[in-house]
Amino acid sequence: MQNPHLKIIGSWELDLSSGELYWSDETKLIHGVELSYTPTLDSALEFYREDYRDKVKLIVDHLIELGDNYDNDCCLVRKDGEQIWVRITGLIIQKDHHGNPTKIGGTVQDITHYYSKVTKLEKYWGILNDSNMLSVSNKMGVIKFVNESFCKLTGYERGEVIGKTHRIFNSGYHSKEFFKELWDTINRGEKWEGEILNKNKDGRLQWIETIIFPVLDHKGELSEFISIRYDITEKKENQKKDR
Repeated sequence: MQNPHLKIIGSWELDLSSGELYWSDETKLIHGVELSYTPTLDSALEFYREDYRDKVKLIVDHLIELGDNYDNDCCLVRKDGEQIWVRITGLIIQKDHHGNPTKIGGTVQDITHYYSKVTKLEKYWGILNDSNMLSVSNKMGVIKFVNESFCKLTGYERGEVIGKTHRIFNSGYHSKEFFKELWDTINRGEKWEGEILNKNKDGRLQWIETIIFPVLDHKGELSEFISIRYDITEKKENQKKDR
């Protein structure tokens, strides 16, 4: 599910001869200014947070002087003082007969929602990394990373699971419909929570409480999944005894 903010993409153009800077209405919306606002190169630079201004100026200079296209994430301060994250791109769009650039342009995209989600996941990561099973998979389910707790609780070395899918832990207990519902949920960009009976490397069965977070890229498209898992085998066994 895409966030509407990720659809706001503005454009800009700078005439190098006249110094005239054009912003589309979407770009003005991102900056929080009136549609009648007339930007200049200096005023546009002032919208970036102070620690990003030199970086933005440098990549624009490199575009003009060296022809280096750019695609960077920066922190921008809107007119009302709100700080947002934007992805800015730039390229040469017109040259004179000598091959010198006469006009450059590009896009500005509000990616604040994406950065907010990444920040939240990083907080989860820092809090839970030492005591819970963590894994990162690409959008096809291929494992890219597991933490030490994951290896300890499953019995697998890190090198044995990287590049594999979670099918190697399949105990055969759950139906195809169970996993279809799981995949349908996370492919919609929604969090999935549930209990899964896995099989460890030594064949031992282990009940795992699982939370899977889909991660979206700056375009609002699925890029990977982060999973947090808890061993609840003892809890399940105690529940069975109490029946």
